[in-house]
Parts: sequence; C-alpha cells; structure tokens
Amino acid sequence: MEHRIAEIASKGAQKVKAVKSDLKGFKGIFKTLTEEHGEAHSLLKHVANTHDPKVRAEIWPKLRSTLHAHEEGEMTLLYPLLRQQPETRALADDHDALVNDLDTVIERLDVCSYEDAEWQTFAATLLQLLEHHIRQEETKLFPEAQAALGYERAEALDSAYRFQRQASPTRH
Repeated sequence: MEHRIAEIASKGAQKVKAVKSDLKGFKGIFKTLTEEHGEAHSLLKHVANTHDPKVRAEIWPKLRSTLHAHEEGEMTLLYPLLRQQPETRALADDHDALVNDLDTVIERLDVCSYEDAEWQTFAATLLQLLEHHIRQEETKLFPEAQAALGYERAEALDSAYRFQRQASPTRH
C-alpha cells in the first residue's frame, strides 16, 4: 500500500515539474528530463526516509532502473551534442563528475542489505547528490543548452529520447 502511495506521489511530482518546466520555458528533451527529475526525486525522497526494508525492496529496483535509463538517455543523446558546443562543453564535463558520484552511491546501495542501517545513510546521500544534480541541470545547464541547441533540436532530441526509453530494457 505504501509503495502505491509513493508511486502516486511521484506521478504528482512529475506533473508539478511539468508545470514548472513550462514556466521556465523548457521545451522538448529539457521538459521531459525535468518531469523525470520530479518523479525520481519524489521516489528517492520516499525511499530515503523509510525504515521499512520491504518498502525499500519494492521501490529501489524500479528507482535504480529509472535513474539508469534517464542517465543513459542523457549520455547517449544530449551530452555528446553539448560537448560539441563551446558554451556548454564545461557544463557537460561537470555533469560527468557528478554522475560518477551518483553511480558510486548507487553501487553502495546495491550491495547493502535493505535491513542495514547504512542503507538509509547511503540513500540520504544519494538524495542530496540527486538534488544537486537536478539544480545544476535545471538552473544552469538546461537553459544554456536549450539556447545553444534551439527549440527544434530540443524537440527532435525529445523524440529520440522517448523512443530510446521505450526500447530500453530498463524503461519504467
């Protein structure tokens, strides 16, 4: 039951993010990624704050899969283009460093038992890193990237991203 409530809350957070991305003027892939940030943040916040190992076991595998699919899409479609733009190259490099930190904590969570007290510590660390990642992308990188790539390219990237997510074995 708690898992279902968390899913509903994450979908609600995704819709709130959609409205916020509209207000920020995000289009195409930037709007989609922002919406996904809302859903992932909501689920991670829920799982990081629960002490119930059953809830962790229900939510974490799906959340991990969602995070990996999101990052895979960014790394294969968006960031290679951003590295080609002088004005966004450094931002793309900063992104890589942060993703390495996220991956390290995800790996620690994966080897930690859901009953272990360290699990919650690692989940809280991951939540902080994810919040930083979201802030970086949504306040700095996405506005600059959208300006550099343009709306039409953002829309085309969104179509490719959505197709890739549907075809991915880790899609949600």
